[in-house]
Amino acid sequence: MKYVTYLAYCTTLCGMSVQAADLGHGPQALRLADAAAAASPQAGPRMRAFLAGRQAYAAGRTGDRRTALTHLKDAEVAMEKAESPAGLSGRYDPAALADHRSGRAGRRGSGGTLGAVRAARGV
Repeated sequence: MKYVTYLAYCTTLCGMSVQAADLGHGPQALRLADAAAAASPQAGPRMRAFLAGRQAYAAGRTGDRRTALTHLKDAEVAMEKAESPAGLSGRYDPAALADHRSGRAGRRGSGGTLGAVRAARGV
C-alpha cells in the first residue's frame, strides 16, 4: 500500500474510532483504533504516538483504565522519539498528547471530569 493511501486508511479508522467513542460505542471504538494501529506496523514515531493516543481514548471510553494508561505510555514513548515537527500524520503533537494525558482518554474509567482534573494536576 502506498504511504499516502495507508496513512489515509489509518487516519480514517482513527476518525471513525473517535466518532464511535463519542457516540457511546466504546468497544467498537477500540476495535477501530486497534485496527488502525495493526494496519501500520512500520509507522514512524509521531504516527505511532497518534495511533496509541487514539487507542488510549477508545480504551478509556470502554472504562478500561489499565489499557488506556498503557496506550498513553506508548504514545508518550513514541512522541519522545519523534524528531520532526507535526506533519501529515494526523497532526498529533505534544498538545494532543497532553490532552490525552490529562485524563480525557481514561475519563470514563477514572472518575469523570474530576478524575481528568486530578490526572492533569498529577494527583
